Amino acid sequence: MRAEPALVNDGNGVRIELCTLQNLDEWSALRHALWPEGSEQEHRAEAQAML
Repeated sequence: MRAEPALVNDGNGVRIELCTLQNLDEWSALRHALWPEGSEQEHRAEAQAML
């Protein structure tokens, strides 16, 4: 079992946290916003495969 990575907050508004299946909808939406040439379904499938 992997240890949970620590939450990173640099004090400048950047917050990095572990992505889980609970964040899949938000992560898929972010990926689609960054790379709109891929469909939302493609981004969701790719993100889910990484988790």
